[in-house]
Amino acid sequence: MPRCAVTVIDEQSNILGNCIVKTDDEILEYVLGQDDEDGIIVGIDAPLIIPTWVTKQRPCEIVMGKLDLPAYPANRNLFNQQYNGVRGEHLVSLFESKIPGMHFVDSLNPRMPVRAIMEIYPYATLKYLYWEISRQGLLTLKEFKTEFNKIKVPKYKGCKVNKDKRINGLEHNIQLIRRFIKLRDGIVFSPTLTTENFNVLHPDLNIGMTVNELEQVSDYLDSAAAAYTVWRYWLYGDAQSIVVGNKNDGYILIPADEHIKARLTTIINTVSLCNVTKK
Repeated sequence: MPRCAVTVIDEQSNILGNCIVKTDDEILEYVLGQDDEDGIIVGIDAPLIIPTWVTKQRPCEIVMGKLDLPAYPANRNLFNQQYNGVRGEHLVSLFESKIPGMHFVDSLNPRMPVRAIMEIYPYATLKYLYWEISRQGLLTLKEFKTEFNKIKVPKYKGCKVNKDKRINGLEHNIQLIRRFIKLRDGIVFSPTLTTENFNVLHPDLNIGMTVNELEQVSDYLDSAAAAYTVWRYWLYGDAQSIVVGNKNDGYILIPADEHIKARLTTIINTVSLCNVTKK
């Protein structure tokens, strides 16, 4: 079972805790421990629905690719072969059956109590945040496309990324995410890798770390980006985020400004879904 990380942040975007988990039951147990009367929003970095009619990739992934946010293609044949099924769909079913009021949704009312599950994409969040801190003024669609495509998220994981590049990428991306989330005062976080409460915002990265240890730091980083993505949507709603797609055909929630939204409108109005067959 693939390892993953879970991160919890509060209404002020403070990290309350994090944890490395492996099984779906472990994920559920950790989430249950964080739920309260005000609810909880769970952002999952995995397809939460793959329609049976999708043969190559979902419409949302086609659109994301044209926005220069390439996403892993999701279709049932591929996931059955590589992952023995669609884990995200199982997680949705598990959460909905075990947590009262929990639902898979593609929209929220800002700042309202809710128990919801949403699909996110850490790479898209990181790239958008690099864009947000670098953008200057309003741009035409052509100017935006050129400038947005120039932004590259430093690589920090993957079998082809060597140790030096992993460390460099992690350092840059953690420095970025530190602008948007912080550690809650009074909570003790370990600077070294543990199964729970790892200081992902100020890790002790060094060349002596194993690839597996660096991968765990990457998991914590992705998890922090996921938590921030749903927090931002809960706080500001559609004003600062956008849902690309819908819960019937598949979607991805990403942070967005007026430039992203205008570009997406153009893409959606012109994209050809010739490689998607709907029966």
